[in-house]
Amino acid sequence: MEGIKKIALVSAITASSTGALAELKYLDDSALSQVTGQAGLTIDIETKRHMGEFAYKDGGYFLFQNFGFGGSTSAEELAFSGGHGFFDNRRYELDVAGDGSTPGDNQFDYGFSHMIDYAKVHTDSGNTDAGMLLAAGITTGIPIDETTGLEIDTERTYGDGDLVIHFTYTDAWQKGGGLEAYQTTGGDDGFGGTATLDTLSYAGARDIITRAADWNIYYEALGLASSDYEVGSKGLFNSSPDTTVLISDLNMNGYANSWDIHLENHGNGFGADGSGRDGVANTGGGDSKINIDMFYNVTDLDVYIDIAGYQITDLKIHNLRGDLGTMNRNSTDTGYTSSFGMAHVKAQVYAVKDTVLNLNSGSPTHSWDDGIAIDAQFKGDVDIGALSFGDTGTSIGELYYTDIQATRNWVISAH
Repeated sequence: MEGIKKIALVSAITASSTGALAELKYLDDSALSQVTGQAGLTIDIETKRHMGEFAYKDGGYFLFQNFGFGGSTSAEELAFSGGHGFFDNRRYELDVAGDGSTPGDNQFDYGFSHMIDYAKVHTDSGNTDAGMLLAAGITTGIPIDETTGLEIDTERTYGDGDLVIHFTYTDAWQKGGGLEAYQTTGGDDGFGGTATLDTLSYAGARDIITRAADWNIYYEALGLASSDYEVGSKGLFNSSPDTTVLISDLNMNGYANSWDIHLENHGNGFGADGSGRDGVANTGGGDSKINIDMFYNVTDLDVYIDIAGYQITDLKIHNLRGDLGTMNRNSTDTGYTSSFGMAHVKAQVYAVKDTVLNLNSGSPTHSWDDGIAIDAQFKGDVDIGALSFGDTGTSIGELYYTDIQATRNWVISAH
């Protein structure tokens, strides 16, 4: 990344034996000349959050009540984490692309391209497993996922000035005991035994790495309330004032894999050149987009649809049947790359101008409103373990949907 070439002030904290002393130290030009930011930024994060209520008021209210996000609450993950509740082991790699004049300054990880690097960690340690050699690109020169027979995503080239955020892991081997364990005494081989970097099979490594980041989303209720609702009361289940619970008791666990966020450097979102911001001509085009790619699994989802009176239990979202590819084209543009069993979402978010007809303008010619466009695609499989009506808990059976490919384009504006 062609980024910060100099940092004007660096804080150097020094402490006495009591930890009471801290000072700021200025670095001279000689020292600053050695500080560069060309490699991009790496940010490791762990997070959990809870909110008692979110209220949107128009006339009456639209409400979210008691919702949060953190680490998986499955029995397996609680046993692993000790129940700390964090969405952790997550790393953000942030880069701003150059013009390509410096090798690699506009080529960054994308999709599952990091799986190639993980395979090379093993092969560089002497691992000769056939699947590992394929994934590292050693066997054929093209990295291939042995499980699906499909190519693995490679790095992508971005435009000059584009901002790229790639999400990967702090320690991809964490679920097996951590990289250090595989380097020394041995970690989980994925099948009840132990292995080191040079002996871990590709199948075992693939299973461990794709479960490296677990998550949970929950909320107690989503619903509507009349205009005399007391904000902050978390009273969706109260009979007074009038309320309607739409959906309740949602609890969802899963695993996150590759996420990519790409902000294009092509305009500021205020419409085509000449329309501009606040009527000022030539203040930028609206052709910049926020591009989002997400790979994830839902391992268990339970939810009650109160307003319709039915309950969904043990819902799963993945890509383990039928077409096992992503929506990303492979290197030869002859097919799609491997999804590693993960469902795939692609989305674009961008500004749109004069696109929504406003029939309430009061003008005989009416007017056009600006808005936000969201184009989204989904590819994956869905399983529903049980579907029941009312409060009986009696399921009508199991449902399985294979090779779902869905596109939904939205334009959102005020009226």
